[in-house]
Amino acid sequence: MLTDAILHILHTLAQWRFLALFACIMLSLAAPSLPPFRPRADGQARFRSLIPLPLGIALGIGNLIFGPDVSAVLVHRFGTQGQATVTGSYDTGNSYNDRRVMGYKVLIKTADERTIQTSFEDDDFNVYPPANGVYYPQPGDVFNVSYIESFPEDFIIISNDDSPWAHALRCFELMSAVHEADGKQRFAPKSAEFRKSYEDALQTARAAGCEAAGSE
Repeated sequence: MLTDAILHILHTLAQWRFLALFACIMLSLAAPSLPPFRPRADGQARFRSLIPLPLGIALGIGNLIFGPDVSAVLVHRFGTQGQATVTGSYDTGNSYNDRRVMGYKVLIKTADERTIQTSFEDDDFNVYPPANGVYYPQPGDVFNVSYIESFPEDFIIISNDDSPWAHALRCFELMSAVHEADGKQRFAPKSAEFRKSYEDALQTARAAGCEAAGSE
């Protein structure tokens, strides 16, 4: 399908965004020597010969910054849902922002009951919905994914649904808010504002079914 092919290209560009930026720059540097952009025989340079370099850099940087988020949104919108689990992890030997990049081995159970072996790395940012701070499933976690039907190895992790991992992640975030609010109201027990913030956070966690929020 054409849609799957486009999604596959966007997903691949997002995963290889640093290499894609380098390729865009190199192609932009080479473009002026190609016939469509080459100066005229009389020496008069065409204005369009100046276009490839900034355009290529802009496209490469745009993909570097926005590529993973765009890919996650589109694969979630047009992909097929399946269930997955992380079966193991490994050190990729690479670093990102002074942090070791870890890889995760994944099994995906597709909608037609196939089992696909694939993987992701924790600098892929292949999580929907996109967020600045990204948490990834760990070995043994069960979660849902959206994958490209014709390319099931290409997938994004769904973090806001009712899967066991997504529920645990949601409770972790809610309980973090409870603990923060509790610390404030314990430090200033006479503050009505802090007390109310704590009670609101506790109520939200309980409503989400977070068992640890059962008692004050």
